[in-house]
Amino acid sequence: MTNNIHPDAPTDSDGHPVHPEKGHRICGRGKSDRTTPTDHGRERDDIPFCTLTAGWGVDGKDTGACDHHGGSGGAPPGEDNGNYKHGAYSEHFQSDLSDREQEAYDDLVKAFDDQERAKQVVDELTAEALLKYKRSGDHRFLREARQLMSEFNIADATDHLDVDGVDGMLMKDLREAHDE
Repeated sequence: MTNNIHPDAPTDSDGHPVHPEKGHRICGRGKSDRTTPTDHGRERDDIPFCTLTAGWGVDGKDTGACDHHGGSGGAPPGEDNGNYKHGAYSEHFQSDLSDREQEAYDDLVKAFDDQERAKQVVDELTAEALLKYKRSGDHRFLREARQLMSEFNIADATDHLDVDGVDGMLMKDLREAHDE
């Protein structure tokens, strides 16, 4: 049977999840923490798994996951998915790294063993966040830079960060780093 079935779901002799009171086959997948009880939705918070009939909402299917839990197959994972952009939020991010990316990742992990190298990495991440803010105007990057500066004592926490003169300074540092 599949290991996507919630461990608390009772199963029949064939390993299919069954309703705890009625005995018919059910979806049995774990409920999301994001869902909440509604008038026409998740009513039973005492059961941590889906009790919809097995294959519910999927044409011609009477076993397995319901339509809400991927019974229809859903979109393919990774680069085959139409919404795929860069994979940075993928649950398989590290296993999907190219050899060059894996090498850079390993170097970063090693850098945090050395205090001076770790500070350099944080400085570079801060500079990158500031550049992304200057390029995009997206305040999330500015918040990221402020947080890094505050947490790693690069600069005092401040509600106002003047980034107008940062371009020349950062570009000079980036050019120097690139030439090395």
